[in-house]
Amino acid sequence: MVQNESTGGAFAKYRPIAELGQGGMAQVFLALASGPAGFNKLVVIKQIREQFAEDPEFLTMFLDEARLAARLNHPNVVQTNEVGGDGRRFYICMEYLEGQPLNRIFSRVGQKGGLTLGMSIRILVDCRDLALIAATLANGGVHPRTGERAVDQRVVDSVLSVMTTCGMYDFAGEWLYAVGMPAKSGVAGGVLAVLPGQLGIGVFSPRLDARGNSVRGVAVCTDLSRDFNLHFLRVSRSARSTLRAEYDLGQMRSRRLRSDPERAALDAAGKRVRIYELQGDLSFAAVETLVRRIVAKESHAESSSARLAGTPAVARRARTALSPRSSRSRRR
Repeated sequence: MVQNESTGGAFAKYRPIAELGQGGMAQVFLALASGPAGFNKLVVIKQIREQFAEDPEFLTMFLDEARLAARLNHPNVVQTNEVGGDGRRFYICMEYLEGQPLNRIFSRVGQKGGLTLGMSIRILVDCRDLALIAATLANGGVHPRTGERAVDQRVVDSVLSVMTTCGMYDFAGEWLYAVGMPAKSGVAGGVLAVLPGQLGIGVFSPRLDARGNSVRGVAVCTDLSRDFNLHFLRVSRSARSTLRAEYDLGQMRSRRLRSDPERAALDAAGKRVRIYELQGDLSFAAVETLVRRIVAKESHAESSSARLAGTPAVARRARTALSPRSSRSRRR
C-alpha cells in the first residue's frame, strides 16, 4: 500500500505503484511513467519527505545528492533519468532494474550449500571497489592508486557532509557517536565508511537491521573504529614526529669497551639490525606509516626493534602491528 506521502512532487507526473523503502530524508517508490500511444515504463522515484520539503538544509543536501547522482555513469550504477519538483516537493527519477532482492538470492544460495568460489571472489572484488571509492573520498577525490583526480574537492566536501548527517538513515546520529566516520549504507548490504586523510572502508553483508543497515557491516566498522582509534573527533596528543630517531646497531652508542675483533664484528653486522625510537601517541595511521617505512628497508635489515618508552598511549591494533608476531618488529 502506497503511503499518503505519495502526493504532489513526482506524482503529479508519475503514477505510484508501491513503496520500496524509506530513509531519514526521503521515500523510495516504484512508479509508472506513461506517455502517448500506450507508452508505459516502470521507474523508481526517490522523493524528499514532506516534513523536510521546506527545510533549506535538507533540501540542499537532497539536491546535492541529485546533482552528484546525475554525473555518475557506470554499468554497475543505477542511472538517474530526471531531477524535478513542483516547487514544493523535489524528487529524483531513476531507472528500475527488475530482479530478485539480494536477501532472497542469499537465502536460496544457502539452501544449496552456500556460495561458490566464483561468487565469493565476485563479492571480494565488489568490496575492494567499494573500499577504493571510500579511499578516493578520503584522499580528497584523488584515486589512491592511479593518482588521478576522480572527483572535485568541493564535491567530496558535500558528499562527506551528507554521509555524516544522514548516510546511515535513522541510525546516523548513533553511528556518528559510536563509530565517528562519514558513511553510506545501502539496502543491498553494503557499507562505505571514510576517515578523511587516512583510509576508506568497504563492507558487504546483506542481512539488514530494522533501520535498513547491514548488521555485520555496522558491527565490523564499530570494532575497527574502537580497535584502531578511528573516531574522527578523537584526536591524539600532538607530537612533532612519531619517529624520534632511527639508526642501525653499528651506530648505537654504548659505554661498554669492546675489543678490536668485537668492534670489527659489530661494524660488519650492525646494519642487519635497525632501531626505531618512537614518541607521542601511536594511532593506527601513525603506526601504518612506520610499518611501511620498516618494510621498505627490509632488504637492509634482518631485524627491527621499536622503543616505545616515550609513547604514553598506543592504540590496541597499533600495538598489535608492532608486536612479536613479526620477527622484524617487537616491543622493548
